[in-house]
Amino acid sequence: MNTEIRTIEELTINAFPALQTEIYDGWILRFSNGYTYRANCICPIYSSENNILDKIHFCENKYISRGLPSIFKITSNTDSELDRTLENNGYRKVKTVNLMYGLIEPMSIGNIEGVEISNHIDDEWLDASIRLSEIKRIDLQEIQCKMLKNIASSLVCVKAKENRLVVGCGLGIIDNGFIGLYNIHVDEKYRRRGIGLNICKAILKFGIENNADKAYLQVHSLNDKAINMYNKLGLQIFYTYWFREKKKDNTMEIIDA
Repeated sequence: MNTEIRTIEELTINAFPALQTEIYDGWILRFSNGYTYRANCICPIYSSENNILDKIHFCENKYISRGLPSIFKITSNTDSELDRTLENNGYRKVKTVNLMYGLIEPMSIGNIEGVEISNHIDDEWLDASIRLSEIKRIDLQEIQCKMLKNIASSLVCVKAKENRLVVGCGLGIIDNGFIGLYNIHVDEKYRRRGIGLNICKAILKFGIENNADKAYLQVHSLNDKAINMYNKLGLQIFYTYWFREKKKDNTMEIIDA
């Protein structure tokens, strides 16, 4: 097992707290009423003792009782037997994500212009994050707000404005010498102007000032434009993870953001 992958997986769980969490024989079960795959999935991070099929069926019942599909997050650290077993039992791969990682140094940041930073989540930033992530359902907006307000680690909120309107935002979360970049959004009309890059640089600068020397983020494996931008910051793909999902007729759809 790659211990650094396990560490980063723990960081991502801390940084994006689910509404409810349970631990079952080395697996972390996360429940958030259908808002995002990563907050409504089983994370098999640690070694386990029980029979795999028995554990899968146990988890399926847990999620079905909440009206949720059963979803597993699979990384390169996950036992390949589990991934094969899920596939053979009707779990389809629904989303693939790259975890990007790199060391950060002051010289790599360069100049930063046109952003505002704060070490707490204010209403303006929160409203912009919801608007720019295009979450339409009120119940999901409320879930996002609860999750963000439950973050226990040190954080930085970054905003970019045009004519007093927030057109870009981002969130940095510090934990154990790492800074994670989250909720990076730029209004479609203002893209390709370097706003997203400056938001990321401001987050990394905050990390350096608060004794973080490593950075990570998560990006959809098909989002080539974002991956190229993050490469400019010195971040490279460290590992890839994916979700396997098994639905029942009465389970809700997962809404990702």
